[in-house]
Amino acid sequence: MVRKLSLNSHKTTPTRTDMRGIIDLLLGEVEELEQQLKEDKFDENSLAESYDCANFAFLAFVALRNDGVKTKKERLLDEMFDVDVEAGRVYVKKTRSGSSRKIGDENTGTKRNGYIDIRVQNGRAGCSSHVPRSHVVWWKATGKWPTGVIDHINGIRDDDRISNLRDVSFSDNAINKRGVRKYPPFVTRYSPSGRQHLKHFGKFVYTRHYKGINVRCAYYDTPQEAAEKGPLDWAIKVNALGAGK
Repeated sequence: MVRKLSLNSHKTTPTRTDMRGIIDLLLGEVEELEQQLKEDKFDENSLAESYDCANFAFLAFVALRNDGVKTKKERLLDEMFDVDVEAGRVYVKKTRSGSSRKIGDENTGTKRNGYIDIRVQNGRAGCSSHVPRSHVVWWKATGKWPTGVIDHINGIRDDDRISNLRDVSFSDNAINKRGVRKYPPFVTRYSPSGRQHLKHFGKFVYTRHYKGINVRCAYYDTPQEAAEKGPLDWAIKVNALGAGK
């Protein structure tokens, strides 16, 4: 598959101009699988061909998305709502029969654990889905849906201004939970469980995981010093660990 991708210039992100080549390769793999089905002879090559089919299909999906083709949910959001990304608000752009809202009204959504969800009707009576307002604002501002978790920087869950949102991993999001984060991210107060290193008790450390290992660097007098110097000291220690392997 790597050879085929190289021959068809798909090492870069595919676009509409690559669609023909991607589909031809996909059909070729499907034809080989159909021939094996007729002969009832499957082997390890069949697994590789099915894997290639999945990859080429995904490349076609990426090419369509990069060309601006929208999903049904995105089309409905564009059709029904105006989004003010700076204010983090959603307004009614189009109403359906029986709706109590008027065009221009704010869609305040419904609260769920402090977050705001926007209800999106799919056109059929009684059928709808709920989308977090923060995700709608992020999509409208960036053109992409979040790949991780939308974190509210100031800890206020219904403050969906784009300046207050960031797309982070689950672990980074947990660090910023309001009322849990006492110190800057990855900074903790050193408190040994035994009597070892008691001279460092009460100091601050910058700790992050590297390949499943909890890497702790130097000891600092204040959490601010740990937050400022810790990332560089941690990177130096991680590089030393990698060089030692």
